[in-house]
Amino acid sequence: MLGAGPNANTSFFDQSNSVLSVGARLTARAIDGLSTIAGSLCGYSMVFISFATFYEIVARGVFDAPTDWVLDISCYIMVWFGFMAAAFGLEKGSHIQVDFLLSRMGQRTLSVMNAWGYLVTAAFTAILTYYYSVT
Repeated sequence: MLGAGPNANTSFFDQSNSVLSVGARLTARAIDGLSTIAGSLCGYSMVFISFATFYEIVARGVFDAPTDWVLDISCYIMVWFGFMAAAFGLEKGSHIQVDFLLSRMGQRTLSVMNAWGYLVTAAFTAILTYYYSVT
């Protein structure tokens, strides 16, 4: 089961790890805090989209006065929802993993595989960000 174990609710950086410097621990805690805030914003954004869609249905169906903003704002929020939910899922370790392979690896190999995956993801995100900001 993902996230199971004695430290399932704590981040890797919250555990006593003498290898990391104080600055790295503070940075990691700040990132964990931002991820938690992003998770909360995801929930609030879905509530907002639900109410805005309900408002659009009532305005269009009952008052025959459709809005100009509900569809656009909902689409933008859904895009940001994907990014924020990905950050929150990464922090909580809830992304899909191939457990039958990962359970056979040692801790060092698993750490290298996770680091490699994070680097590839960061590079892909940077390339997409650059491409879509330039073109």
